Amino acid sequence: MKCLRNFATESTMKYTFQDRILLFRTLAHSFKHVYLLESNGYDDCYGRFSWVLLAGNSNTLTLNKDEKSPWEKLKSFLKTTGNTPIIPGFLTYDLKNHLEDLSSNNSDLTDFPLLSFFEPELFIGEDRDGNSIEFGNLDFKELVKPFEKKASTLDAIEMKSNLTEAQYTQYFNQLQNHISRGDIYEINYCMQFSAKVDDLDPVSVFQKLNERSPAPFAVLMKNDNVWLMGSSPERFLNKQGNTLISQPIKGTIRKTGDAEHDKKAGIQLKNDQKERSENVMIVDLVRNDLTHYAKSGSVLVKELCEVYPFATVLHMISTIQAELEDETKGIDALMRAFPMGSMTGAPKIRAMQLAEETETFRRGIYSGALGYFTPEGNFDFAVMIRSFTWNQTNGYLSFSTGSAITHKANAKAEYNECLLKAEALLQSLIR
Repeated sequence: MKCLRNFATESTMKYTFQDRILLFRTLAHSFKHVYLLESNGYDDCYGRFSWVLLAGNSNTLTLNKDEKSPWEKLKSFLKTTGNTPIIPGFLTYDLKNHLEDLSSNNSDLTDFPLLSFFEPELFIGEDRDGNSIEFGNLDFKELVKPFEKKASTLDAIEMKSNLTEAQYTQYFNQLQNHISRGDIYEINYCMQFSAKVDDLDPVSVFQKLNERSPAPFAVLMKNDNVWLMGSSPERFLNKQGNTLISQPIKGTIRKTGDAEHDKKAGIQLKNDQKERSENVMIVDLVRNDLTHYAKSGSVLVKELCEVYPFATVLHMISTIQAELEDETKGIDALMRAFPMGSMTGAPKIRAMQLAEETETFRRGIYSGALGYFTPEGNFDFAVMIRSFTWNQTNGYLSFSTGSAITHKANAKAEYNECLLKAEALLQSLIR
């Protein structure tokens, strides 16, 4: 995992986080597609890069919601990419409608494309061993110099939830009735926060979010007129050679920063039977998803219900590994596992149907995936949670949070978990 193929001459220049922010601002004036992916120093034995900054205009694939055969078009597009380190992009939750007999009829003011990928013309990054890599025909050093490093400013923004606690409880009870009848065992039910903001500085929002809640899959993305400012802690699916790794999260508890308190909280979370059962159900779902393209007997659980610390919460994470029977079938395995079980529930199809019936918004990129493919056919995608979206055209700013509902769940506790997950995002908008 530590090995990184060099696509261009190694650079001796090191870029600070502020340098990368300044470069992003510069590139965003000239390119439609600009991504900054940050690991924030988290130790990740499956990750390839510490950070990457990418920009491109020319060889792109952007598909809207009414496109036919989007997965096949993505496969065809990946065959057109040349000698580029990675091909970044995202997959929205609505791609489920092109995998199963499903539909989405809720309103979607985020208006993200169904999927979008591009071949970078410029690439700058650092691998896990600290090696810097540049790719393209731009002098990054000269780009950094003209800009004065000013502190970012941000006007206070008030975001409102689409559900009151009473409305949430009503839907919660409706879904628990389905669980009691045996329609589903678990469902990830979500709520959305939104505001109308015509003049936003997404870069400043990302800086504040990353300062308050640094995460291993942080992202700042400009994709034409839509922006994403994310702080995701969760990996969806990683492929290296014929090995697949998925790391679903289920189980959350507040972290205070007090070492003794957080140690006890971690033990409490690990021993919570309700939280463990949620995690185990999703592990079984992921194992089943991966078996379709895996060698017989190769799917195994490397970690079960391990507690990991993040900036404001502790999460319970499991790690599932599988070996592909055919290394060229990686994208097919990704399709079969999409969308990730941690954001749907089980059984998966029925849970997605019920989520569409009871949620009042269209998830869009939330519950989708963002990451990259490589020319060799490898990939690494994160789950898009804990993320702001902003549509520059209509001024719609939003983020969503969710939690798992099971027969042991309590409406107030699950509602409060959604609010806990929202805290870091809301605090990022405070002046």
